[in-house]
Amino acid sequence: MEPSGQPFNSIVQLEWEQGIPRNPMINAGAILISDVLVSHYSASKSALLSMVRGLCGSEEVYVDYRVYESEREHGARNSALAYLMKSFNNIESDVEEVLDHYFWQCALTMSTEQLARSMAFLANRGKCPHSGRQITSHRDSQRINALLSTSGMYDQSGQFAFTVGLPAKSGGGGGIIAIVPDYGVIAAWSPPLNSYGNSARGMFMIRELANKLGLSVY
Repeated sequence: MEPSGQPFNSIVQLEWEQGIPRNPMINAGAILISDVLVSHYSASKSALLSMVRGLCGSEEVYVDYRVYESEREHGARNSALAYLMKSFNNIESDVEEVLDHYFWQCALTMSTEQLARSMAFLANRGKCPHSGRQITSHRDSQRINALLSTSGMYDQSGQFAFTVGLPAKSGGGGGIIAIVPDYGVIAAWSPPLNSYGNSARGMFMIRELANKLGLSVY
C-alpha cells in the first residue's frame, strides 16, 4: 500500500512489480477490485449499485451508458493493464468480464451532494450517518483515510497533503471528495482535469475552503 510515484495508468510500474498494483486508487488497483467484486458476486453490478445508493441514501444514482460506451471505446490502456495482471495470475475472473464491470462502474453518475453523502462514513468512524449502518470498523476507516492521503490524488497526493491536509480522492469525471474526520465531507465537481488527472478547480476550491476553516488533519 504505497504511493505509485508514477502516472495513475502506468504500465511500466505494473510490469516491473509483477502485476501487483501499488494501491487501489490507481487504475490497475481499481481494476483488481473489480475482479474481486466479479469473483464474489453473481451480479456484481447490481451489488455495487445497491451499495452506493445505500451510502447516498438515494435511488437516483444511475449509470450513464454514454459514458460507459466511451470508457469501453477508449479503454485500450486499461485493457492492457488488466491483461498484464492476468499474465501474472493476479486476475481471477475472465478479463473481459472484469473490464466490463470496471468500465460500468466508471460510469456511475450522481450529484455532488450524493457524492459527499456516499463517503460520509469515512468522516464518521466507519458509520453511515444517515442510515446508522456500520460500513467499516473505526480502524478500517482510519486505514482507508490513510490510503486516500498518500495515494488518492495520484501524483499530486503529496502536494495536496502539504497544501490542504485532508484525505482525498479524485475521479476521472472531475469530482473530488475530501474527508474531514469527525466533521464531514467536502465534494467538488469541475470536469477539466490537469495533467495529473485531477480537477484543477476542484483542488483550488477545497484548498481555499480547508485553509480558511483550518480543517487540516495535521
